[in-house]
Amino acid sequence: MGGSRGGNIKHRPRGGGTHGRGRVPLRGPVRGKGSRGPVKEDRPPPLCDEDVSTMACRAFMTGDCPRGGDCRYLHYVKRLHEVVDAHSDGKCINDVILIGDTLFTGGSDGKLRTWKAVPTPAGHIELTPDLIVDTDGQPVMSVHFEPTRDEAGNMTGGGVMFCGLEDGRVRVFDKTTGAQFDLLGHAKAVHSLGVLQGILVTSSWDGTVRLWTPKEGTYQNTHTIEIGYPVKCMTIAEQTMWIGGVGGITGISIMDLTIQGRIDTQSPVMKMLIYENHVVAITLDGKLFVFDPNGNETASMDCALNYVHNGDKLRKPCCNSCLDGVVINGKAALLVGQMNGSVRAYTLPTLKPLVWWQTAMQRKNADVRIVKSLVNTNLFVTGCADGSLSLWQWQNIG
Repeated sequence: MGGSRGGNIKHRPRGGGTHGRGRVPLRGPVRGKGSRGPVKEDRPPPLCDEDVSTMACRAFMTGDCPRGGDCRYLHYVKRLHEVVDAHSDGKCINDVILIGDTLFTGGSDGKLRTWKAVPTPAGHIELTPDLIVDTDGQPVMSVHFEPTRDEAGNMTGGGVMFCGLEDGRVRVFDKTTGAQFDLLGHAKAVHSLGVLQGILVTSSWDGTVRLWTPKEGTYQNTHTIEIGYPVKCMTIAEQTMWIGGVGGITGISIMDLTIQGRIDTQSPVMKMLIYENHVVAITLDGKLFVFDPNGNETASMDCALNYVHNGDKLRKPCCNSCLDGVVINGKAALLVGQMNGSVRAYTLPTLKPLVWWQTAMQRKNADVRIVKSLVNTNLFVTGCADGSLSLWQWQNIG
């Protein structure tokens, strides 16, 4: 895959920054000259104690906290680098994958971009732009890479990159042969991709799941399964394909491709993953669920913040947008990205809150649309609706 180079880099200051506070940005009328700040009635109510106790320190996140061990906020995570306009014109980042030492991002600007994590002379790590591949201006909604393996199962260095586009096409880049072509069949955005026993599986907002079998240098659509509602996400377990979307979660048997049943949810399912043969799912209304292989709910969590007002605990509405598994200090955990710009971490399987923070405090449209852990490292990335891409690092979490 060839292309030009690009990306506007913004370096975060290493020393200092605004210290974390348990409040959202202030809005409303402000007093005149000489005033101490906003009118008292316009100040947001304070967060509940449990949310304050798991809030990350913003000063530590972007530099060094002057309070050190006396800080009331958590020193669990640092932002190593941010690319403010990773995708042009502030267009949303929809998917991220890591292949070797190269990060691939698909965005609503109709571009597939690559990035390298490069150490600096100062000992930091920066995301450096590399290649840009155009997809005819069609937003890239999902990305998947399937490596080529030899008879012993070892990766050969070749492989195939699949990009699900908003108009329903699947753009294929064959790294081994250099071929590039489109798979036609879906009528709306292809939000998720996967490979099952060498067969490409695609799911779309048109309410279908399609299976594509490799044949003579291309892929043939051999099965189409009607789900009955727009599909947003998909995950493949040992015996079942789980399909999530507007109507809930549908289980499809891998053995005979029949629909086994459906789990109804009150809100669209945005993302799923498999943990110890259980399905972990997030919904748009801020809920986090765990289901066993039979579709029974085993655990749940409300990912919203809570405020205290007149002595009452009030829920601040939120929308979950993305999810990924992560290993923190050798233990399995979850990262949940939200449309209020927050990232929240939970333990597995107990769903105990670990830490939460705002990725961008002063920018509009900074919804977190993708969060991705970089395997075998203590690093992860977030991509936001404003086109920003950030590299984060876990610190020593007690």
